[in-house]
Amino acid sequence: MLAPQELDGGDERGKKGSTSASAVLTALQCAYGVLQSRIISNPNDMMGILLFGTEATKFDTGGGGGGTAGGTAGGYEHCYLLLDLDIPDAEGIKALKNLIEGLYHEHPVPGVDVNSGGGMC
Repeated sequence: MLAPQELDGGDERGKKGSTSASAVLTALQCAYGVLQSRIISNPNDMMGILLFGTEATKFDTGGGGGGTAGGTAGGYEHCYLLLDLDIPDAEGIKALKNLIEGLYHEHPVPGVDVNSGGGMC
């Protein structure tokens, strides 16, 4: 579903704080941090996570509209609904954490320990 890619270090190589974290992993870590903080500060806020440009498609509007070019009637091709718009629950947050840990273990980032919550935005 998600294929992390190395960030282009370019001129940033060797600078303090630069890592080889993928953009996907970084974005998911930030989303996880926001979910955690929102549950404490505003427990009734609704949040969701929709990924664009994915290989897999998991987003159905249920209305018959949307992109039908790839045969996804009622949905949008290359969009993946990771967390539906709703008040976040423990199950959804755990699933997001497991996804982050799985991505991290496939492509570890030096100096970041996902188990301690470090590296989260």
